[in-house]
Amino acid sequence: LAGSFNLGLTPQLPKVADTEGGRWFPRRWLSFYGVKQAEVGRLGQLHPHLTAKAGVKGTVGYAEFDVELLLASRQPRAVQPRRRYPVIDRDITIEVARTVLWKDIFDVIKTSKVANIMQILFVSDYYNNSTSTDTKRVTIRLTLGSDNATLTGGQADAAVDAVGELLAAKFSAKIA
Repeated sequence: LAGSFNLGLTPQLPKVADTEGGRWFPRRWLSFYGVKQAEVGRLGQLHPHLTAKAGVKGTVGYAEFDVELLLASRQPRAVQPRRRYPVIDRDITIEVARTVLWKDIFDVIKTSKVANIMQILFVSDYYNNSTSTDTKRVTIRLTLGSDNATLTGGQADAAVDAVGELLAAKFSAKIA
């Protein structure tokens, strides 16, 4: 969202607890900060007690933004330099417990020493209620590359395998 409109927003976990009567599901919402670190909005999952009270079944997302602050956060477009060597995108789908959050997966990969990872993105998650109620599938995209040379397929495969082993050790994840 922020990148699409070049708004210069910084998503962060909340600096303060939800003081609005439990509107937000704990650890499943973000605050967005613009210029001068002013909070311009929030995006996340509503707390289940609110959705149950309204008679809504399932998960409900919610967003609120101050449009004036949002527009004040716009920044001029910045052109990124072209990479000297091409990158490789690899998608990995893992099966993990439903309680495992995307942020936890991201943090484990980001703090690892796996070579050649340039970017980690969330692609999707899938909950199959007919087979198992305690697991979900999460797909992540790894952008792999080097500033010194074009990666070989073997180097890319080694990075993907290392991430798979890391997630298996930390979350008992299985490559799906």
